[in-house]
Amino acid sequence: MFFFGPLHVLFIYGLKRAGAILERDHEVFEEIQRQAAKVPPTQRQAVIDAMKKNRAQLEREAVIRLQEEERALNARHRRFWFWFWVVILITGTVLYQTGVLHQWSQAMEEQDRNHELCGDSRGCPDGYVAPRDR
Repeated sequence: MFFFGPLHVLFIYGLKRAGAILERDHEVFEEIQRQAAKVPPTQRQAVIDAMKKNRAQLEREAVIRLQEEERALNARHRRFWFWFWVVILITGTVLYQTGVLHQWSQAMEEQDRNHELCGDSRGCPDGYVAPRDR
């Protein structure tokens, strides 16, 4: 049991590596197609053959472009979550300062008291108001 336990970690690591290699190869293929589309159709195959010989440079350019896209995406995510929490913080502060949260918690406590006194999850029947213990 203990021998086979850590093997799933190696399997996941291998899948991630294979996925990265396939993604990089796909980006190189797209880059070749993108650059080949810029030349006339009669010269396209010659340009593709020349780019296949220069695959290492194309791969570096593709990896750099992928990293820049990932950085831009991460920056957008960071901005989104920053402003999300700013809005939550401001909303919570305003609700706390105006007393809305206190009123809401008192209403919930009263509802719980009525539930305990009436014993019914739907509240007290026929307009019955539970006596207050204040």
